[in-house]
Order: sequence, then C-alpha cells, then structure tokens
Amino acid sequence: MLNLSYNPGQTVDLFLEVIGSGVLVDADALPELTSVLVPNVPSTATPAPFIPDPNPLLILPQAFTRVGTGIYFCKYILPKGGIALGTYLFTATYLVATVPFTQNYRVQVSSPNANYSIT
Repeated sequence: MLNLSYNPGQTVDLFLEVIGSGVLVDADALPELTSVLVPNVPSTATPAPFIPDPNPLLILPQAFTRVGTGIYFCKYILPKGGIALGTYLFTATYLVATVPFTQNYRVQVSSPNANYSIT
C-alpha cells in the first residue's frame, strides 16, 4: 500500500508501475481504478455529493492513462473544505500475462493550517 498526503481541494496523482520479471512491462490492458472509499460517507452511500465537478472518477472503473512502458497515472480531485478531511482508500487493478494484480493507495487529507471544522 502506498501512503500519500494531500490537502483539501488538491488533485491526487496516482502513479502505477507495472513490473514483470524485474523490468517495466505494459499491462495486458489499461489498469483501472476500481474503487474509492471516501471519508465521512457511509460505504453504502453514493459519494457523488462530496466530489466536485468536473471529477473524472464519478464513474468507476476509471482507466489509467499510459505514460510510457509500464507507467500509468490517474487523477482524482479532492473536495474543498472540511468535508474532504480524512483517509481515502483507492484500489487499482491490472493484468500482467493474464495474472490479476492489485495496487492500493491510502491518501491522508489534512488541513494545512489545522483550521477546518466539520459541523
């Protein structure tokens, strides 16, 4: 699991390196961001009200973009304000030689000046 730190309103850049036999290789298909757990929202709720437009992740799975051989990235726009605070969990999935792999990301969103309040 990769751990990242951000502030509310920032864009999270998720990078993925696909390695096969010790070298970068292309995945069989574009990796996909398959789940996002959003803080302050029950897991059964739809997180859309807390994700600002235009956020490309309103529809999952969201395909990563290929940057180069074995390197992919995906963006996620964090909400602004106190509602954004907390821990986000992202899961990306991909195939290499028809074998499924998962990469998890933990994104901790905190206030830059510790002056948000949630009411």
